[in-house]
Amino acid sequence: MNVKTEVDRFDINIKIWGNFWADIASAFEVFFVGTVAGEIEDAIINGLTVTLPTVINGAINKSEMLVPIPMVPNWMLDLETESKYLVTSTFFGIDAKALFYDKRTGELEPTAAIPDLPMKMIDHAEKFQVFVSTYVMDSLTSSWLSVGKLGGTIKHDMIPATSPVQLNTSDTTMKLVFGGIENYYGPDVPLDIHLKFKSLGNFEITAAD
Repeated sequence: MNVKTEVDRFDINIKIWGNFWADIASAFEVFFVGTVAGEIEDAIINGLTVTLPTVINGAINKSEMLVPIPMVPNWMLDLETESKYLVTSTFFGIDAKALFYDKRTGELEPTAAIPDLPMKMIDHAEKFQVFVSTYVMDSLTSSWLSVGKLGGTIKHDMIPATSPVQLNTSDTTMKLVFGGIENYYGPDVPLDIHLKFKSLGNFEITAAD
């Protein structure tokens, strides 16, 4: 990390008083300013190049980059960076492998292969670019179905009367989907359908789509 800093000497005001010797020392205040400014600059550079990276790397090593997803119990994100961050004068890039999982069951890797993705497409003018693979999407959806829920209820009275399909045991479509339902429950009995997704995967992500 390259750090450049310059403390304006005119922004530092040193006052010395108290006794005869302090009065003599005050005559040299202008010389003390340069020393103080230099110490401030050294402290800034040391903090940004040594202390801050040490703290960040320590936190990363301690957490092993296992990040809990806020407000969703047991949902975790495992981040793995196999290459260095790329910092240039025009952009900042991170290449990371991301795996979402339910910590109760552990990490279950999707069957989708992890593709090689760019950090930045120079032929695109967008300043913020994100590249997401099928691997990430499969892990996100499968783990979410484990820690959360995806589904709902379609009530019979939510269907307009003009709809060709009605949620009742005598509807032709319902009898086709749920064979024998009319004989079991009787004719014209209202149906409420409860949906719960148990599996999502095999997402396909293609270029320029």
